[in-house]
Amino acid sequence: MKESAIGSYAFLAGVGLAILLSLVPQANSAVWLIAILGIAVALLNIQARETMKLLLWTIGMGVFGFAALASSMAGIPAVGTVLSTIITNIGLFFATIAGVFLLKIGYKIFHK
Repeated sequence: MKESAIGSYAFLAGVGLAILLSLVPQANSAVWLIAILGIAVALLNIQARETMKLLLWTIGMGVFGFAALASSMAGIPAVGTVLSTIITNIGLFFATIAGVFLLKIGYKIFHK
């Protein structure tokens, strides 16, 4: 199986797991699985030619404000806690992807 196919499946699994773990009340201890899938996606999917796209995406995530959105969703009656947890978990997944990729690019830039 190609690395890109594994990376694509890891991305889908990460988003799916972020949502699934939000629906299980005692699943907070399994959030590290989301981070592991984020690392896999960053290492397998994203190439140097996609640097600008990823940086723009990361900045867009920050402007979108996953943390602010998650805290504002918590106030919705009945479903607010679940929506807040879903947004937080997806933000963790995306932040892990961006962080690992930025470390990878930084290593390539400064390791000469």
